[in-house]
Amino acid sequence: MLTQITAPCNDGHDWESDGGRSCPTGCEMCSQTVYRCRRCGAYDYGDDKNGPGMLDCKRICGESLTGWQEGRMDYAFWHRGRG
Repeated sequence: MLTQITAPCNDGHDWESDGGRSCPTGCEMCSQTVYRCRRCGAYDYGDDKNGPGMLDCKRICGESLTGWQEGRMDYAFWHRGRG
């Protein structure tokens, strides 16, 4: 869900980390980053399937977001950089 849009971002959002929240699937070992667009002020709380928060989760837990339940979490991208 994107909220608090104050100006359009015709060229795409310029996301930056702005805190976090607990894992939406219940993993107690993870938290999910909340992102805020530097240009327009929109927030991404991780429930937009193409947003940066959801992409972080998919990189760690896989497309199904159940990697933590199956013991196959991959934190390697955090060490390589998020790109």
